[in-house]
Amino acid sequence: MTAKENYRRAIEFGGPEYLPCAIGVNLDWLQDRDEGKRRRVRELARRFPNDILGRVNAAHKSAEPVCRDGVTRWTDEWQTGWEDDGHGGKTEAYPLGEGYEALVGYAFPDPFLPGRFNEADERLRQRGERYVQGDVWFTLFERLWMLRGFENMLMDPYTDEANFSRLRDRIVEFNLAMIDQWLARDVDAVFFSDDWGCQRGLLMNPDDWRRFYKPA
Repeated sequence: MTAKENYRRAIEFGGPEYLPCAIGVNLDWLQDRDEGKRRRVRELARRFPNDILGRVNAAHKSAEPVCRDGVTRWTDEWQTGWEDDGHGGKTEAYPLGEGYEALVGYAFPDPFLPGRFNEADERLRQRGERYVQGDVWFTLFERLWMLRGFENMLMDPYTDEANFSRLRDRIVEFNLAMIDQWLARDVDAVFFSDDWGCQRGLLMNPDDWRRFYKPA
């Protein structure tokens, strides 16, 4: 049985030969810098079958990251500013944070940007018999607040529903175009990223979620 078939059977409860597993190891995030321990982590990760070609991403960077005083900063293709002090990336600048008036001069990223899938296509040529997962990262709510700022986005559906809906639908158009391009590459799955919850439940009333977000 191929790794792809085994993975598919596990998803569909179809009797896989073994439990497929994807091990992702980001050693940059480990505070312990002991090279012996890091080598051991790599050795353990390699013992697991490599059933899935995952996190195949086609996101485009608007500029190369710049590191200064131990902090790396960059801007993504949506013009959101990011920083990483060694503990993972965090947003720090929001292109539409001052208001929807900024949409007048705002350029949405092009899902059909030439070369967008070059790196992804190179990885896909190495797929072999593995299950392939393409990414549509920061899919809807996350992308919205990364453009407007978190508090603004929680308020926008109530204070400016028309502009909120317009921005939401533009993001959906981008995502659908990305999905079409992944499907044209015959991937087995598309990964969506979003986070609607906190420690105690949804970040909003469920009825409001159904009204403002479910249609998208």
